[in-house]
Amino acid sequence: MSKLKIQRNKEKIVKLLNEIIDLEYNLNLKRFNRTSEETRNIGTKKAPEIVRVKYGHWFEFFYDEAFPEDKKHAVKIERKEIIEVAGVKSNGWNKIKYFYVEDI
Repeated sequence: MSKLKIQRNKEKIVKLLNEIIDLEYNLNLKRFNRTSEETRNIGTKKAPEIVRVKYGHWFEFFYDEAFPEDKKHAVKIERKEIIEVAGVKSNGWNKIKYFYVEDI
């Protein structure tokens, strides 16, 4: 194979890998009922670093096992997960990393 063809194939692979990352992120966004933003200090008191954090919220139901089977009591719990930090897509506090041709 020529170097040009290898380079084109690497570019196609990188494009597909990055599309998969975006599709997984968008699929993850669909499970949230709502989103919210807040500013957080991720630095120290002497060197504060204020960033905007975006959360995705969803609900889970917890069934109390102490009740008899026919009278199970469901408790609705709201959960949240970080989806953006400082306007960058993230997985928790970790920034989502995209691939480059040099990585392959």
